[in-house]
Amino acid sequence: MRLLVLLLFILFTNTLKSQSLNDLVKALPHIEGKKEYLNSPFATTGDRLYVIGHQNGQFPDLGWHITGEMGGVWAHPIKLLDGFIVSVDGQDLTNAQSFINFPMANQHRYQTKNLQILRTQFVPDGIAGCIIEFEIEGACNFSGYSPDT
Repeated sequence: MRLLVLLLFILFTNTLKSQSLNDLVKALPHIEGKKEYLNSPFATTGDRLYVIGHQNGQFPDLGWHITGEMGGVWAHPIKLLDGFIVSVDGQDLTNAQSFINFPMANQHRYQTKNLQILRTQFVPDGIAGCIIEFEIEGACNFSGYSPDT
């Protein structure tokens, strides 16, 4: 039996990096979602794994074939996760303000009290994995942090 492994890469990028996932997709043709459709499904797909959730960034119960069990992260026929929630700045990222769909990726944009967050996700062909990049902008206080400690 084959062991399927979900590769989840969370990349925290900054403006010093030259090739973020966002940089690679932003020039591609895209469709900007409308606010009234943020509670509608999206899919990020590759040939071995796919992610199904809502455009607002949530992973609610979806599906009629197997009621409520069709969303989440799948390496078909195995459901790996019901979904995921990321918390930043003390807030769960479950209410995206906007959604953009690209031919090969999706983006969710969030706003917290202090930060603007862009989640870009991509599922490559050929591996059962998903790349999720978070670009975080805003005022951060790193007082007391030293990379040498």
